[in-house]
Amino acid sequence: MKQEILTNEKIAPNIFRAGIAVWEEGKSSSPGQFLHIRCSSTFTPLLRRPLSIHEVNSNEISILYKVVGIGTELLSKKDPGEELDIIGPLGKGFSLNPVAGSVVIVAGGMGIAPTFFLARSLKASKKQVLIGARTAGLVLCEEILKEAGCAVSVATDDGSYGEKGQVSTLFRKFMNGEKPDIVYACGPAALLKEVAGACADYGVPCEVSLEGYMACGVGACLGCAVKMKGENGSLVYKRVCRDGPVFDANMVLWEDLGL
Repeated sequence: MKQEILTNEKIAPNIFRAGIAVWEEGKSSSPGQFLHIRCSSTFTPLLRRPLSIHEVNSNEISILYKVVGIGTELLSKKDPGEELDIIGPLGKGFSLNPVAGSVVIVAGGMGIAPTFFLARSLKASKKQVLIGARTAGLVLCEEILKEAGCAVSVATDDGSYGEKGQVSTLFRKFMNGEKPDIVYACGPAALLKEVAGACADYGVPCEVSLEGYMACGVGACLGCAVKMKGENGSLVYKRVCRDGPVFDANMVLWEDLGL
């Protein structure tokens, strides 16, 4: 399926936001799902790139992405009016808990990408977002999250904005003060492991969005399969692209991810 690019703007060093003309299936996207995008009309690069859905409205579906290789570099050079070859929306997103009065969203680095869509979709009376970034210039989405009714706290590695240190430390401090009904986390696997461990300590449900090396994006190639806990102590393989990317944090075998 080919869709028109409406906008493609640089919003921070090596970070872009692209708006794409929305299609009928795209309008029913869920927070945490992704688009599988072909970045070139040639065979270089061969594989599509899985990019989280950042926002959906009646006119466009947007992505927030970082230039890290050939594919995203090509994507960043595309102009409004050009078309993108897209498969999606794909995957299983976050469960939008209808009974949660208080939620916490933890986003590290580009884990911020699906956060706005998630925060805007939640009906909780209290929404707290904790953002982690390397430095002040890489803190993204703070203002629009506040506009979506969220309280926002920030941690930067170098202390140039917000608290100095890791967002996982900020999360632990927050959990010492109050216990939310559910926690959602997006970002590097090491951060997700820390958040999952803290939630287990406090007895709080937690959902995490995992990253995986996806070739097909629809569960056929098994390239993104990860080992997880099954029923009755069994071990099962789950496909990040199809069974996830969002999973119950208690299912994940963090050690099997090399952590």
